[in-house]
Amino acid sequence: MKKIIFGLLIKLKMKAEVFFVIISIFLLVLSGCYTEEISPTDSVGEAEKEPPEDVPQIEQSQEIQKDSFSFVVYGDSRGKGDSHGPEQENYVRHQQIAELIKKRNPDFIFHTGDIVEYGPRPAEWEIFKNITEDICRTKDRSKPCWESTFYLDSNYFPAIGNHEKIRDGYENYFSVFPFLKKNDEEIWTSRYYSLTYGNTYFIILDSSFPENIRGEKGNQYNWLVSELEKTETYEHIFVFFHHPPYGTSGEDHLDVQQYWVPLFKEHNVDIVFNGHHHHYARQNVDGVLYVTTGGGGASLYPVNPTPYLVSSAKVYHYVYVTIDDTIEVSVYDINNNLIEEFSL
Repeated sequence: MKKIIFGLLIKLKMKAEVFFVIISIFLLVLSGCYTEEISPTDSVGEAEKEPPEDVPQIEQSQEIQKDSFSFVVYGDSRGKGDSHGPEQENYVRHQQIAELIKKRNPDFIFHTGDIVEYGPRPAEWEIFKNITEDICRTKDRSKPCWESTFYLDSNYFPAIGNHEKIRDGYENYFSVFPFLKKNDEEIWTSRYYSLTYGNTYFIILDSSFPENIRGEKGNQYNWLVSELEKTETYEHIFVFFHHPPYGTSGEDHLDVQQYWVPLFKEHNVDIVFNGHHHHYARQNVDGVLYVTTGGGGASLYPVNPTPYLVSSAKVYHYVYVTIDDTIEVSVYDINNNLIEEFSL
């Protein structure tokens, strides 16, 4: 009887040992599966930690940049002329254009210069602010763009025109667009800048001084060369500045033709947007489109033909551009009637 009981105990011990081994192997495999889910650079403790309260958290909507979006371009929104002064009624055309842009609700707005009639006159900038308060906003649209000093914190991006450069007009310009200043001391390099969105590269230049076109002040020319070299990986390239190289109101800007136009051709710029001449005109020069959009409020000019002219209209207007698989451009007059549309 003792032998039988002893034999049973030995068998039970062996089964327990086997059972223990099986359980150990199972737990080991389970543990290995769990550790593979943790990043090699993290630990379980670190994964559970919350970000410090003093570190600003970026909202997901601000990180996402779409390849499909829209923007508006217009220019020369200044009043009727020096003799009319800064009265609000002189800007009635700009007010109408701004209301149409607001209804269109583009992602971005670009202004090709001559924002006000007389840059040193603060009252005109106040009128501009009254007109554009609903369309010149910070990136998150929470407040007017002139209330932000964060660099390029805006949906509204201007180019400098000759009416902004008069006397101390720059002081007023940068007080309304403080988000353009790269630092407090240097204004030359704050007068040109670039930004990207999705697959698109935007370059905004200062054409108001010949020495700035040639790069003799502020090194704009070398900067432009460098910026255009960065565009190789982008699908679309747009450039904005005030003075058109090929005039449709009598005057060409030869420095722009000599120094910038060859670069635009070399780097396959899609469209160059200008103002200065108060009408709409589209020209094709060696495959690069030059669009003059100077119908934002100033008195209109007649259009003079050029060898490159494709279409034109002496009207107050704005240009609406949508980016998707193609570039779609539509031009609307002050009554929101379609003037022309084309695609690239």
